[in-house]
Amino acid sequence: MCPKLRQDNARPDSQSQPCDSARKILEPRWLKSIEAARILGVSRPAFYRIYRRGHLPSLRVPGLGIRVDKKQLIKLLKKAKDERSR
Repeated sequence: MCPKLRQDNARPDSQSQPCDSARKILEPRWLKSIEAARILGVSRPAFYRIYRRGHLPSLRVPGLGIRVDKKQLIKLLKKAKDERSR
């Protein structure tokens, strides 16, 4: 059960941890290019080469740059790992 805020909108006790559902809501779905590069374990230029080849589930957002779908990136990594283990 998630800790509830007190009436005066103060934070819950420092002992309490955010619940799983709150963590999911706060966790970003779209990653910046540098974050995706770190997950992939590649440099930023290598990330852009992969992006330009169309191998990543991504969007180009005007004013914000490239965003990569975190869930799809993780699926892609798992698939690649499974293929390598064969």
